[in-house]
Amino acid sequence: MGEKANMDVVLVFSKLSDSEKKQLLQARVPFVDFKGNLFFPPLGLVLNANDTEIPKELTPSEQLTWIAFLLTKGQKVVDVDLLSQVTGLPNSTIYRCLRTFKALYWLNKQNKLYTYTVSKKELFLKSVSCLFNPIKKRILLPDGDIKQIKSVSNLLYGGAYALSHSTFLAETDENTSYVIWQRKFNQLSLPLSQHVLKGKMLEIWKYRPFVSEFWNDFKNNHDKQFVDPISLYLTLKDDDDPRIEEESEALENMILQYLGEDDAS
Repeated sequence: MGEKANMDVVLVFSKLSDSEKKQLLQARVPFVDFKGNLFFPPLGLVLNANDTEIPKELTPSEQLTWIAFLLTKGQKVVDVDLLSQVTGLPNSTIYRCLRTFKALYWLNKQNKLYTYTVSKKELFLKSVSCLFNPIKKRILLPDGDIKQIKSVSNLLYGGAYALSHSTFLAETDENTSYVIWQRKFNQLSLPLSQHVLKGKMLEIWKYRPFVSEFWNDFKNNHDKQFVDPISLYLTLKDDDDPRIEEESEALENMILQYLGEDDAS
């Protein structure tokens, strides 16, 4: 009969709640997670991610570029021209953003090319604490005003309506929500209604929303254009409605699965 190897085992987690971390500490179980929390009793190592300097929120251009990079498949090295095409940002802005990501140790630079430091799935988990809710403000508008805006600017679906097309959240006409970039909205020269009690919600975002191929996996969505799933998740993850909160977690899992598939390809 073989002897049992005397080896320490370290549990690795993608994320841990405060209560789970507390239980592991009390049980003195060695662990590490992608946020930087580390506990290894044999060597007396304890590193709390909250004790390290947490980078400030990204700028709108940086967040837009980062999300587009994560969601655009097939980039073994960062394709600046492709990111410019997806985001609408000039190449010079993309390069400035990439320098920020390198400083955060999210990307490497070799021979003038930017590459991943870890998988996209891990990069998302590592960076999510630096991402912000892109909504600048919400306004309620009657259908007539929405139709006017659609005649001069492309609107994407967002909010609970978009969430309902990828999860079990019920779709209703009342939860229809549209999204527009703040700069585009400010350029509108349309007389819009004030103090509306019933209508459709218009979300005004701090950066330009874009359509992601993530939605191609949902057959019933081919005739609709939704905002990207990561930005959508950021707008809904702290919602007070427990149904939306639950389905936002389901959306996060789908995002992780999508990023994992890209890593494996």
